[in-house]
Amino acid sequence: MEKFEVPETMKAMTLVAYDTLELAKVPVPKPGPGEVLCRIKSVAICGSDPKMIHGGYKFANWPPYYPFIMGHEWAGQIVAIGAGVKDYMPG
Repeated sequence: MEKFEVPETMKAMTLVAYDTLELAKVPVPKPGPGEVLCRIKSVAICGSDPKMIHGGYKFANWPPYYPFIMGHEWAGQIVAIGAGVKDYMPG
């Protein structure tokens, strides 16, 4: 299995309040059971992102917490796997 160096922190665009984004340094999450950790190579803005930023999903209590890390349209590379992951490998 290929080994990757995983840093302790990463940069993330966070929504800290409606209409307020901040580029933050946050801890890199550890993959839990059945999860993989990916190093993001590219990310795009989805049509729902501006709506979320400007409070368009208040009826659904979205985002569920602050700060909320933005970005769900991405491509990347698996760098770590959690316990029980059998179908995917780093690389």
